[in-house]
Order: sequence, then C-alpha cells, then structure tokens
Amino acid sequence: MQQALEFATGRTNMITAHVIKARVAKTTEARLQHLDSAIVAARAITDDLMTKRAQVVHGAGKSDDVKGDAA
Repeated sequence: MQQALEFATGRTNMITAHVIKARVAKTTEARLQHLDSAIVAARAITDDLMTKRAQVVHGAGKSDDVKGDAA
C-alpha cells in the first residue's frame, strides 16, 4: 500500500505541474495538451489505487501498513 501512495504522490506532483503549464501556455492547443496530460496522470492514480485496494480487500495484497495507521 505504501508504494501505491508514493506513486499517487508522484503523479499528483505531475498533475500540478501540468496544470501550471496549462495556465501559462500561450496557445489553446498547448493548454489542452497539458490538461490532457494531467487527466492521464489522474487516471493512472485512480487505476493504481483501485487495483491496490481490491488486492487488499481480497487478501492478495501484502500488508505493509504500520499498525494503528488510519490511512
């Protein structure tokens, strides 16, 4: 689970960077390209976390969580 959260953190940083790039882009096409990249990164986070959650729920995921950790 820790790896999934680290992956999500990295992708979140990518999303932020693409949104910033979209805001400063000079053309509509460039803005759209950066927003598309942000969407792809968001979908990757969702897919990865949903897969990891399903593995944990069905007992296939190795628990690496610290006891007492609420998240």
